Amino acid sequence: MQEAQKRASQSKKTSRKHVPASLEESAADIAFGPAPNDARKWHRRTLNLCVELAGLPALATVIASFFYPDNQSVLSICAIVALLLAIGLRFFPNVHEEHAVTLVLPWLIVVGMAAVLYAVLWRNPNKSSKLAKDWLKWQKSVEASTAKCKDEKGKDLDTCIVRDFGPVLNERPGKSDNEALNRLASGVMAGQVLLANDAVRTELKARLSVDDRFIGTGTSEPIGITNSAEAKVPEYLVPNLLISDKQVWVWELTPEQYLEGKPLWEHSLKEVLMKVSQTQDNPNNFKTAWESWIEKEHLNSPDAPVLVRFASLDPTARPLGPNDHPKDYVPRPSACIGKPSATRVFMNTLAPLLEEPLQTASRNSGYTEAARHSNNVRLYVWVWVPAYPGEVTQATWENVLNNMTTWIQGVSCEQPPGGAPPQPAVAGSPAS
Repeated sequence: MQEAQKRASQSKKTSRKHVPASLEESAADIAFGPAPNDARKWHRRTLNLCVELAGLPALATVIASFFYPDNQSVLSICAIVALLLAIGLRFFPNVHEEHAVTLVLPWLIVVGMAAVLYAVLWRNPNKSSKLAKDWLKWQKSVEASTAKCKDEKGKDLDTCIVRDFGPVLNERPGKSDNEALNRLASGVMAGQVLLANDAVRTELKARLSVDDRFIGTGTSEPIGITNSAEAKVPEYLVPNLLISDKQVWVWELTPEQYLEGKPLWEHSLKEVLMKVSQTQDNPNNFKTAWESWIEKEHLNSPDAPVLVRFASLDPTARPLGPNDHPKDYVPRPSACIGKPSATRVFMNTLAPLLEEPLQTASRNSGYTEAARHSNNVRLYVWVWVPAYPGEVTQATWENVLNNMTTWIQGVSCEQPPGGAPPQPAVAGSPAS
């Protein structure tokens, strides 16, 4: 009797062990149809393998796509993690009923990931979408606030921009971001919005010398280059000083000039500044000042570096009337570093340009190269040494935006404090 019970018990255990295999075969037969013979069982095994490996990643991707449909990074990460789990599950050896938790665990992890993803996205909406909406809202505010300024000119435009647009300027997205790189990117984006507005673009060009060629990252873009990655020379916005200032030196150069038997263009900028006579606006000799204090105190100064500016000008050009817009017009020099109406002009750090040939140095500064329709066009070079730290501001969009309302209300070279406007240079005069 005991022997019979023992055999029956063993028979039960044996049949119980075979239940999963038989169930698996039945399920496979229902899903894919019975295999006609053993030679074709590889079809079923291949299909089973595809289902086992692709099912989990597909489920994870579908769940993630409901919450973050536009973010390919999130979808890819979810699919890769789920695929690794599926591979581990498929090829993990000796998984029996007693290891059922191993079968369920990956699915629980996927559900958990989906829940966490949902919670994160529910609390933090798509940042890209929100940022785009913020910029669109700000652009509409810019257009609305400057609508009354479109027909204004000169000082009236200054007043209108400060009064109506000033408050909106301080509400731009990203202004208070803690990350410097984010603030830089926000400034560049805001700058493009401003350049798309007629009234603000007019004001930026007239008062701050800023136009659509301005990169706004603190470096100048060389002539003929449209890739901002090529910009290397530090660029500053500085007060538009009179050329009679004791810290300003001016050179008027012609392309045909030779120096020591070699074209002027081929000499280094330093050689030109040291060996070519400056104009008579500053009685102090530049070479003497350079050797005695400029090179030592200002060449590599982080706060008050010696700066240089280039421009193509025609001292014989007639002044333009308000309705004159001649093509390829080359302006005449004024008694200022820049155009008289500007309160700020661009200058570059002299140090990285000093040893370059004059032609290369001028091009790398990003100056506006005039088409030579006349033999009277000259290359003007200004060198300025700031008297104290803080007189110069790095030329970034962030700094332009932060100082715009103050700068456009500043005193321009056109109307210096306590004196009459400077008279335009006489055609052909060396002091132009």
